[in-house]
Amino acid sequence: MSLRSLVFPMVAAALLLSAPAAQAKGPSQGVIEGPGIAPPLALRDPGERTIGPNLAAMVQESGLLAQLFGNDDVRELPPSGELGARYTVRYTMDGTEKAVVTQYVFPFATTGPVTYMPPGQRFWDNGRTGGGWFSAKRKLRDLVEGFGAATPRASLEGAVSVAPQTAGVSRLTLAAAPAGAIIVLLLFLGGRAR
Repeated sequence: MSLRSLVFPMVAAALLLSAPAAQAKGPSQGVIEGPGIAPPLALRDPGERTIGPNLAAMVQESGLLAQLFGNDDVRELPPSGELGARYTVRYTMDGTEKAVVTQYVFPFATTGPVTYMPPGQRFWDNGRTGGGWFSAKRKLRDLVEGFGAATPRASLEGAVSVAPQTAGVSRLTLAAAPAGAIIVLLLFLGGRAR
């Protein structure tokens, strides 16, 4: 990981998160929608002087800055495996003219939470999003669940805790069966030789 990919997002996040929304060159609002979140949920309370905790957390955890400006953490290809439910976040970006940047969030992907931003979206007057795929941390899944996302894992938790025990017994039985067959065969052949 390059120094630029570490320092730039931290400095940009600090500027975005500490400045009042009207003065910051960043998202002044974010709206998320998807399974379990209906109607669409505004991430910033209009009464907030800053971008607020929900919008700040989404900016930080979703890789928004990396996807806006591009860095080593963004990939061109999606991760392998199932992506799961898709949530759409639309960020209002303040500049001379307001622009809306769209990001797709997949909090329940089998490889862990990921986001995707289409490249080339306009923001900040003449800016264009770098776009791409960003591998997020577990905090993004927790954040989206906190907004009301319909979690697919709630119905699977019981099955997951039972499956390893059942699988372990099955493997033990399968491993012991050939050894038992060899012992029986040796006893049988040993008895015939006498």
